Amino acid sequence: MTCPECGEKTKVLESNDNEDFVERRRECFACGYRFNTIEVDKDLYERVVNRNDKKVKGERKCRFG
Repeated sequence: MTCPECGEKTKVLESNDNEDFVERRRECFACGYRFNTIEVDKDLYERVVNRNDKKVKGERKCRFG
């Protein structure tokens, strides 16, 4: 993954696995910027069902901070 500030490579500081997603704390090698990522399995979006029992695609969520 690349740093949102400078575009260089990052390293994972810690990782928390949940049932539906993985939350990772990352740090940039070059500038030291720290941020969080939430990684969701692609198949999770297809398991979302609306009121008409049709499969709908979810929206990707990513949090920086």
